Amino acid sequence: MERLAKNETIFLGAVGDADKVPDHISLWGLLIKIRREFQQEINVRPAKVFDGVSSPLGNPKDFDLVVVRENSEGEYSSVGGRMFHEEHEIAIQSSVFSKRGTTSQAMHYAFELAKSRGSRVKSATKSNGIYHAMPF
Repeated sequence: MERLAKNETIFLGAVGDADKVPDHISLWGLLIKIRREFQQEINVRPAKVFDGVSSPLGNPKDFDLVVVRENSEGEYSSVGGRMFHEEHEIAIQSSVFSKRGTTSQAMHYAFELAKSRGSRVKSATKSNGIYHAMPF
């Protein structure tokens, strides 16, 4: 964390190796730790096709989008726990969403980014099946 704190930005690609490190270890032991310690609440993932790079898309000419999502709430909440043992064991995990994290952070960032790119915002949720949290 000290080494990362000396930099203005962090570029982090894919991490982990399912044969050596379980994905929940690389997520909670590295990614979530970085996100929370440095308050990285917004995840910005640009996606575009570069000249000279082949693409599986049929017509990638104008493919240029940015995925913006909240980075520390929702499914990344650590609210929950396990109880009982063996075949009776159960796991409970709750997703936690705040107005600040969804509206103030992710949505405002996405709209400002779209405005600066002369573009639009599209929203993807599972609001038809996740009754309380996704419409929020």
